[in-house]
Amino acid sequence: MAFLEYWKHEYEALNDVYDDAVITEPDGLTVAELEFVRRGTQASPFLHKDYKQILKRDYHNISKLVIDDAVELYVIRKDNTQTLGCAADIAQRVSAFLKHFKIQAPQKKFRLIIYLTDWKKSLEPQPLTVKNINSGSTGTLNDIRYIVIWRCEEICKVLVHELIHCFGLDYYRTADIVKSEAITEALAEIYHIIFTLIESDEPFEKFIHYFKLNLQYGIDMCAVLQDVDWGKANIKGYFIDRVALLIDVDKLTKFWNNKSKTIEVSDAKLMKTIARTDGKLKKNMTLRMYYTNND
Repeated sequence: MAFLEYWKHEYEALNDVYDDAVITEPDGLTVAELEFVRRGTQASPFLHKDYKQILKRDYHNISKLVIDDAVELYVIRKDNTQTLGCAADIAQRVSAFLKHFKIQAPQKKFRLIIYLTDWKKSLEPQPLTVKNINSGSTGTLNDIRYIVIWRCEEICKVLVHELIHCFGLDYYRTADIVKSEAITEALAEIYHIIFTLIESDEPFEKFIHYFKLNLQYGIDMCAVLQDVDWGKANIKGYFIDRVALLIDVDKLTKFWNNKSKTIEVSDAKLMKTIARTDGKLKKNMTLRMYYTNND
């Protein structure tokens, strides 16, 4: 398990800068800010049109926080009965991420838009579309980089995924979008486990336990996905490649640590493992990762 040494270092480095965020809450929002939130949301190419209509119609309770005098966080609720409990973890993650990866001003000035919905990443209905799968996106509006996330489920993991995109840490991105996204997702899942250990005040020794739980869930998910109707969605390979990368985590770790240009992804080990599954898979299997803040 050579990969553990690298990820232990990442755990320790992130832990050193966690809880250092300076969070302020300005009074009110400007018309320009409200318009940015509206336009940024509607511009997302991965937000299903049905969801866009619901967010525009029903989600108007907006709270704004500023993180480290740089990042503007907008949390949008359907009504004020929903708590903002996740906002503190989000703020700390963003702050720690920027410090750890040495993101400096003015680059670190961006906007983060989060909708507190209860929409799940479900295997139904089929064929699968962005409505089943996507939870967030990164874009640019008025020369301002921003991230929008529209599911509470996996919110903190999706945040890490989009931060990797937002700040160009996906140096490996090529025309092979499926493979590039699989790499980003595999890395995001590992960093999510690390962040959650920090937030739960758990030692790094618990990392391998949660990593294996998540990996097994991913393998089971891939077994279920063999019989799914994908319709026109060309992303089955994304789920397969993501789990294949986690199975070969030593190779993934070396690739990320060395900033290598390419990595070969083979699903041979995954397919052999799937062939040995006993079929006793969870009936409530979803498209999310296993280990989240709610587990």
